[in-house]
Amino acid sequence: MTITQIGTERRRMRKIVIHNDTIYLCGQVAKDSTADIREQTRTMLEKVDNLLIEAGSDRKHILSATIYIKNMKDFSAMNGLLKAILRRVLVLKPVWRVLNYWLKFRLSQQ
Repeated sequence: MTITQIGTERRRMRKIVIHNDTIYLCGQVAKDSTADIREQTRTMLEKVDNLLIEAGSDRKHILSATIYIKNMKDFSAMNGLLKAILRRVLVLKPVWRVLNYWLKFRLSQQ
């Protein structure tokens, strides 16, 4: 069992961990938290893309993603951008539908 760690300049966190041909990325945030949600989403995905390239992969191989959003009023704008960007990722379509329905359900319960 081999575990590869990339981005080890921080002692407590690794940017990338690879185990059994699965790549795990540390949490990514926007470059500018004061920007609008579309720009925050775009810059966060840019960071994810760079890490995936560094690990020898790309978005087409994403198995799972967890997205945290501070204010649900920004969901629609973030959702539209993610759908446009991730539309080409066939594996994510069923996962995205489930996430989308779950978030809409959560919004309706508030």
